[in-house]
Amino acid sequence: MHIIWLGYLFVITMFCFAQESLLRGAVLFVLLAVLPTLLVAWVLRTRRRNRLEKWQQQNATENSDVVAK
Repeated sequence: MHIIWLGYLFVITMFCFAQESLLRGAVLFVLLAVLPTLLVAWVLRTRRRNRLEKWQQQNATENSDVVAK
């Protein structure tokens, strides 16, 4: 997945360098590279945080069952 994302960013960067004006290239770079990268990072971080919370809750439940017995 990392290789695919790096390839996507490379293509978008080259596309932005090929634009007629610097401003247009910068706007396209922000819209097509920066914002999607931030969105993907946020989604992955949220999934990881939720997975860790679920694991910790399961671990706490298992530990409390062991102590209660």
